[in-house]
Amino acid sequence: MIKIGFDAKRLLFNPTGLGNYARQWVGALSQISDFEIQLYAPKPGVFNAYSAQTPTSLTGLSPKLMSSLWRTFSMGKQAQKEGCQIFHGLSNEIPIGKITIPRVCTIHDVIFKQFPQFYGKIDRTIYDLKTQYACKNSEAIVVTSETTKLELQKYYNADTRKIHVIYQAIDPAFTQLSWQPLIENPYLLYYSSFNPRKNQIKLIQAFAQIANHIEHNLVIAGKGNGKRHIEQEIIRLKLGNRIQLIESPSNDELQALLVNCAGFVYPSLQEGFGIPLVEAATVGVPMVVSDISIFRELTDNAAHAYFDPEKVESISQSLIQLCGIDLATFTGKEHYKHLIEKTSTQTMTEQASSLYRSLI
Repeated sequence: MIKIGFDAKRLLFNPTGLGNYARQWVGALSQISDFEIQLYAPKPGVFNAYSAQTPTSLTGLSPKLMSSLWRTFSMGKQAQKEGCQIFHGLSNEIPIGKITIPRVCTIHDVIFKQFPQFYGKIDRTIYDLKTQYACKNSEAIVVTSETTKLELQKYYNADTRKIHVIYQAIDPAFTQLSWQPLIENPYLLYYSSFNPRKNQIKLIQAFAQIANHIEHNLVIAGKGNGKRHIEQEIIRLKLGNRIQLIESPSNDELQALLVNCAGFVYPSLQEGFGIPLVEAATVGVPMVVSDISIFRELTDNAAHAYFDPEKVESISQSLIQLCGIDLATFTGKEHYKHLIEKTSTQTMTEQASSLYRSLI
């Protein structure tokens, strides 16, 4: 039996993004008969989920700060004390301190180095320090793409012998869906969080250039603090009757939007992976995406078009191509066969299991 401890903060308390990754990873590994899974995370407002005792040296600190200090300095030691043979930090950091069991860290991206303007100075500093420490002190580093592997080499001179590319799996529910585009009232779809790096503003501007020449509408779904700016741009360009903005769609709503759309567009400036892209491919939806390394890697050049996400005209030309795709000849899931295989839960589980066993 191999006992593995996981930093479960994101798994338990983050409903999207890194939380989804953690739940998919741990859920898959928990099905292996000789793996024992142990989760470690402070509860909101409580210093330690596994002890009613708060160290006297931390008495008087806020619960949030105490939780953070516990995760950083005590979580790994507790996992070791409780018999874990491996500790895995699932979200870009590992515990600090004298820990003799192997530590594994999943590093999702270093976008804060590539696009510092999207992050506050304090956040950038913290992310940088955590990534430096993880690269130096982890026995193994998991990344979700070759792109991130290259970035770790570029910015942190990370030891490539430590780095293991294991593509992220998605919710298995998407594998049960198949593309069935609406013939009447067709629409293009983009969903992701509402923030500047996701580039919804330029997408709206690109759509405005061609709106009078296509029958397709545009649906933008997601959530985040950038919603107001997106709404303002839609109003400014007088596209309220052509662009539908959906905030915080449920999983069922999102899946229905994906199954029935005429095509998927992904205009992000940079990503560490690209879950919506993989979900769209798994359903069999034609797509146009940003011409960035991660999207080239994931799609194996199978997207219908690649555009410059910084140039509105490039996006609009790709949207025209997407609207003109021959629905009768597009092969759907078969078109993305390789992508679907390399991001399957089975592939991820086999590679993760092999990695853990190599560390014992």
